[in-house]
Parts: sequence; structure tokens; C-alpha cells
Amino acid sequence: MFVDWSRREWSSRYRAEAWRHLQVAHRGAARETGHVLLLDGNGVDPARVAVRRLPGRFALPDAIARASAAGFEALRRGSGGRLHDGPVVRLCGVAPGADGWSLAWQEAGYFDYARSNLMMDRREGEASLRDLVHADGALPEPGRSHLADAVGLALLLVTVDGLLVVQRRSRGVSVWPETWGPSAAGMATPEDFEDAPTLAALWPLREAAEELGLDAGLLRATPVRFLGLTRELARGGAPEMLFAVRLPVDRQAVLRALEHAPDAAEHSELLFLPLDDRDALLDRLGDEAAPSLLAGLALLRPS
Repeated sequence: MFVDWSRREWSSRYRAEAWRHLQVAHRGAARETGHVLLLDGNGVDPARVAVRRLPGRFALPDAIARASAAGFEALRRGSGGRLHDGPVVRLCGVAPGADGWSLAWQEAGYFDYARSNLMMDRREGEASLRDLVHADGALPEPGRSHLADAVGLALLLVTVDGLLVVQRRSRGVSVWPETWGPSAAGMATPEDFEDAPTLAALWPLREAAEELGLDAGLLRATPVRFLGLTRELARGGAPEMLFAVRLPVDRQAVLRALEHAPDAAEHSELLFLPLDDRDALLDRLGDEAAPSLLAGLALLRPS
């Protein structure tokens, strides 16, 4: 096992992060999402979040590369050659300032992400990588971590008739297989961030076109709501940017578009669940909801 995808309770493992654990309300109780909150989009104007690229390219520390070498080779063999060392975005910092917020990033490689954030519970001997880098139950601040901490983009898409699109992730995907995940999700790339001076200028909907086949022109004309920036505990604090979009099309149009999706194999089923009854929605997802979906629902408040 590379990451313990079966675990749903992380507060006891990361006790030092208790003050920022993100929870979602369900049947009058607080349910863990498996994320900690860095930036709540409900109180932040994305046009006032400056985005800045740092020079150079992140290199995984030799000690981490050695500790995860055997696990990474097993992951590569198991992928059947599908893993590609493309460029990803490493979160290096997020901080408030006099005129808003600033977010710093640096280019990294997908293989360094796979050799670190996707190897957290792989054991070589007595200790796992998680034991080595998070022994004190705390996450180092962004930019100080020994892990690649590549940024993920998670999308909650709501149809014009008020249905949340939820995808059942395929068995063969490397992150949260066979769970109910966001409408679409994937890794951010430098190309996504390069021409975005602020968070409001970022276009995060590429995965909706690739995984669901939705028309890119239609998506570009659709307003995007920034929900927040979180870190997922299962993957050692991997950052996740969460967004919500009210689509101008209904369920049937989404299903028709799916027939042309180039990456449709990443999911095995779609659900369309009424968003106006959160308790019933969470009942339907049960214990099989991926943390990024739960985090998105926790932050998706009435606008």
C-alpha cells in the first residue's frame, strides 16, 4: 500500500493540525473531511490573491528519494507505463498582506510528487515515509516541506437544474480509486498558472473538458467560484484548490458530452445528486466519499 486510502479519520494522526481541520455538517454532527484549511474562499476575493512564480525547479531531497525508491518502482510497474513525468505546480507559500493575499509556486515534476505524496504509507522496514516526515503530527508550512506538494484542482459542477455531478473514480487511478470524487479533478500544471497574475485569472476547468467532454468554449464562458485552498492529510498535506461552477446545461447534456470525453476512463460512473439536501447527499455517498469531495461540500455555502 502506498497511501492508506481506506482511512477516513486523520485527526488523531495529525493532532497538531486540530485548529484547522475542515469539517462538513452531516445530520447535526461534524464529519471529518481529511483536509485542513489554508484559505477559505468564502471570505476572500480571488482578484486580490496575487500569484507569483518562484525561480528554479523543485528537487526532491535525496533522503526522500531513497526512502521511496522501491515503492515508486512498484507504482510505475503497476501503472502499466501510464505514468508520465510532466511538470506540476508546487505550492511554496500563501500569506495575507496589506492588499490581499499572495500565493507563491514553483515548478516540480510529477515523479517527485509520486515519490513523496503518493508514498506516505509505504513501509521500508519499520517506518513509513509518513512516520519519517510527520512524526510530530504536524504539517510543515508550504514551501518548507520535504515533499513535492503538487497542487490539485478539484471541481464541483452543478447542472442548471441543481444537480451536483459526482464521479465514481476508476479502480486504476492513482489517487482515491473506487471512491465518489468531485465532478472532475487533476493536477495543476505551470501552463495553468503561468498567465494568471491573480487567482481570479486562473482557469481551472481543463479537467472538466478532459474527463467529462464538456465544451471548452462553454466552460470558458461560465463563471467560476473559488471555494478555498486546503491540504489533504492522506497525501501528506498535498494542496488542493477547490472550485464550484453552475453549468448552463442539464444532466442530459452532460451525459451526451461524456461520449466524447478523452479521459472518461478515469471514472466508471456518474451520479447526479440534488444539492439542496446535503444530508441526503452525504447519506448516499456514505463512507466512500473522497476527501476532496467532502472538503468541497464543506466550503460550498450558499452564495
